[in-house]
Amino acid sequence: MPGARLVAQAPLLRLPEAVQGRGIRHDRPLAVFWLRRENLVVEVQPRPEGITAAQWDCRAPLWLRVHDLLDGELPMRVPVWAVHLFERPDLETAARDALPLLAQAARRETTARLLDGLVLVPSVGPTPLGEHRAGDRRVRAVGLDAAGRGLRDGMAQVADFLRACLGGGR
Repeated sequence: MPGARLVAQAPLLRLPEAVQGRGIRHDRPLAVFWLRRENLVVEVQPRPEGITAAQWDCRAPLWLRVHDLLDGELPMRVPVWAVHLFERPDLETAARDALPLLAQAARRETTARLLDGLVLVPSVGPTPLGEHRAGDRRVRAVGLDAAGRGLRDGMAQVADFLRACLGGGR
């Protein structure tokens, strides 16, 4: 996101052998960003340990934990799912399938304000996009290419989603 500044990053330690599906180890959070314009601090938490019941319900392997520096409220959380398939997934379906997980988790969350969700999928070429809404919840699915315009456009879609999501709070 424009204006985001990396303020801390954990080192990655490659394990000689995967343990419980994890080939790397790192401190938590993996990275911390300061969004000066928005007065937010964003922690990137891949595969967090000691998760809440609501996080378990969501089954998301990555979480963004967002602290608003001005309101003093509970932190906000954004679940991020990464989908890897042998065939190109339908992004509308991916977003629709993630929405019930988000809604169930939102009903149980007591330690943070659960925001909208994001699904990331690998893509080749033009950046596909899918979105599904129910009530005040929304999940957006974005395709990300490995390089070039597809990566740039996909990252712009992610930034737009996060800006709208975090700007709105709840």
